[in-house]
Amino acid sequence: MTVVLEILTAVLVVAGTFFSYVAVSGYVRLPDVYSRLHAAGMAATFSIVLLLLSTPLLLGVSVVKVVVLVVFLLIIAPVGSHAISSAAYRMGVALKGKGGNPAPDALSETESR
Repeated sequence: MTVVLEILTAVLVVAGTFFSYVAVSGYVRLPDVYSRLHAAGMAATFSIVLLLLSTPLLLGVSVVKVVVLVVFLLIIAPVGSHAISSAAYRMGVALKGKGGNPAPDALSETESR
């Protein structure tokens, strides 16, 4: 049974590390703050959840603590990403389309009403 738990832990850690790499590469490669926040918010949250799920198997931490942390993370991470992107939009940070050209801004039409 311990071999199965060790293999499951290794798979969770490797998958979490992979998604962490995807989040960092998305943050570096994407053109504007909004798409960077999407990469960082989605992939980083998923990688942290996978790494948190591996901790009870690896370290013997209480499963209840891990579940509370995962629920807290799944609530707080989207709210933080939304707050940062909303602040960037209100500060006037431009959206970038393909080739670095400005993208159309549909939100500005609805906010002016």
